[in-house]
Amino acid sequence: MSKEDAELLTRSDLVVLIDIVNQALKVNCGEELKELWPRIAEFADLDGGIFGVSKAQKKEGTVQLDLVTFGIDPHWLEEYRNSQLAEQDPMVQATLETQRPISWREAAKLAIKIDADAFRCSKFRHHAKQLGLEHGYIFSKHSQYHNRVLAVTAVTTGSRPLTDYQSRLLEILLPHLNEILIRQGFSKAPELSAREQEVLQWATVGKSNWDVAQILNISERTVKFHLRNIYRKLEVNNRSHAVAEALRIGAVELE
Repeated sequence: MSKEDAELLTRSDLVVLIDIVNQALKVNCGEELKELWPRIAEFADLDGGIFGVSKAQKKEGTVQLDLVTFGIDPHWLEEYRNSQLAEQDPMVQATLETQRPISWREAAKLAIKIDADAFRCSKFRHHAKQLGLEHGYIFSKHSQYHNRVLAVTAVTTGSRPLTDYQSRLLEILLPHLNEILIRQGFSKAPELSAREQEVLQWATVGKSNWDVAQILNISERTVKFHLRNIYRKLEVNNRSHAVAEALRIGAVELE
């Protein structure tokens, strides 16, 4: 933090900001980030946040996108996932160009210069405006550990324009929050056992529990046991969701 930044903040806010940054240094997983978020939101008067890690997989053309979000409409998030990958988002590209946190409006102006067609044709962006996601700040950075990993941190005040003071806080804070995401191991995929991976792989190609039991020479009850463990690890409620999530994170592949 520069001397100029410090002079623009009140003493009490400076103390809180330093403490939040110190807490962020200790965050190593999504659950710990969820514990820290309420304090961040209260401090900067935010309505929501999106913390995303995009990983290009070894298999060409596939990308794993992990999101930790707060106060964001789940239907919009699904639309974002389906519309385009983070690396192709003109807003993200704009922040990579500037290499600093910028407002959504500044990012939009730069995005139009980078790829006007991609920006204007993004349906999820129009939907965001309808939901009141109009104002915010965004910062993106590639990991220093893995060249295929991109971290994006975006926060929003909803339909409320940001004050100059809020902007100053976020310009300082966002790089530290983004640093959480690009640490080694933050966004690890759930660890499935070899047998769980086998069960899930056969489920992915449409095999029933009975089929999987016959193929693996185990009981159907054991198959169900493995599926329950898979649901718990992937944080899903049923077989179809497990398959979808496993494909998304690259735990299994369609053959």
